[in-house]
Amino acid sequence: MPGQLPIYTPSPTLHTQLDTYRTSLNTEFSLILTDYHALQHFSVTRPNDFWLSLWRFLPIKASRQPILGVDESLRIDEFPEFYKGSRLNYAENLLGGGIGNGLAVKALTEEDIRLGRQGEEVTWDGLRERTRVYADAMRESGLKQGDVIVVIGGSTVKSLCLLLAAASIGCIFSSFATDAGERVLMDRVGLLKPRLLFAESRYVYNGKEHDIAERVRKAWEESEKAEGAEIVGTTEGRVPEGWTSMAEFLKRAKGRKSVFEQLPFHTPFVVMFSSGTTGTPKGIVHSQGGLVVNGMKEHILNYDHGPGSVHYHYAGIGWTLWNIMIGALFTGAQIVLYDGSPFYPTPEKCLQAVLAAGVTSFGAGPRYFAELQKAGVDAKPYTQKVDKIPSAGALLTASLSQWIVSSFGSHPCQISTSGGTELCGNFVHGSQTLPVYAGENAAKCLGMDVDIFTPEGKSAP
Repeated sequence: MPGQLPIYTPSPTLHTQLDTYRTSLNTEFSLILTDYHALQHFSVTRPNDFWLSLWRFLPIKASRQPILGVDESLRIDEFPEFYKGSRLNYAENLLGGGIGNGLAVKALTEEDIRLGRQGEEVTWDGLRERTRVYADAMRESGLKQGDVIVVIGGSTVKSLCLLLAAASIGCIFSSFATDAGERVLMDRVGLLKPRLLFAESRYVYNGKEHDIAERVRKAWEESEKAEGAEIVGTTEGRVPEGWTSMAEFLKRAKGRKSVFEQLPFHTPFVVMFSSGTTGTPKGIVHSQGGLVVNGMKEHILNYDHGPGSVHYHYAGIGWTLWNIMIGALFTGAQIVLYDGSPFYPTPEKCLQAVLAAGVTSFGAGPRYFAELQKAGVDAKPYTQKVDKIPSAGALLTASLSQWIVSSFGSHPCQISTSGGTELCGNFVHGSQTLPVYAGENAAKCLGMDVDIFTPEGKSAP
């Protein structure tokens, strides 16, 4: 921006996976794409070439390769089929990124932070095995492709493995945070007609325990369900009457080997919901293939994640950001899950505990950073390993961006994104290869034909 100095400038020696991909395109198509913006222009003016080259570049596991990236001949009112002919599985791709005994997930709770405990650590082999057992028990319970699984829970390894097990079978999955109200659950769960509901009966937030068993029971009783529907209680030691305990559910597993059903690219997988502020909540269905490709695209090309990266983004499982965040696992990166208030027992102690997990990519929303600013938190003693700070939910204001520099240091690249539930991803993004200016998004996402207008109705530079 003219007259404004950037708050982050990439090193001239920096080389990212985005640079490698751009170079491969120059070689394949005899182009001279010199920077991100030229690459983005290519991605929206030559869509089939872009999406096919992206498929070849990303580490996608597929039993059948696509014959087409996207049909460019369709009219604007015709929904295009991406990657026609391909067969793949979300869970196989997400679990295939890491090495056996390497750490895949670290999960923290409020109690862990209060007591100074290390939290739960799960290796890649451990994550694969837990997913296998969950899927085995689901199959033994009669679950098959297209059946619906709903989870009411926290940002935990358990929630993650339930999602992965559902994906491996080809089930449809939807999740809600434990603080979702009775009306919220009734409006949404009934639309889904679940075959299995996994639900916590209590949760802890900001040091206080909340019992939600009655809320869940009412929503379950009022909701339309599939034949043979069952509710499984996932809170250890507390199983309300009429619920199956998680322990009893898992005893159904018969020792089956992992099977990842090979599914067409557009197979429905995750259902998220509109806010409901303009009427009955509307389900937004995301496909197995769409979440794989978009997740890999953003985490590899925008965030430059890979083995050695440790990604954290504060989000509950009812928010699209949780599904975006776990996509870092596609790259072989480790993720950190936190279930609780981000300000417990204090904003600084929670921040310190999360960053102590070796976080290299620390994500949150503007409201969170504003609260840290109010609390006068100096994060620099804890940010030695942090190289990027993703932000989502709203654009970081210029003043808040400048405060992040003063608190977290000038070395991390701030990546302010804007996207949504409709995409389970972003329309505008950033990259460590680009300079960052306070109060601005750095770039349009690859493959997204986005324009941003000034108050005068002209395209913004």
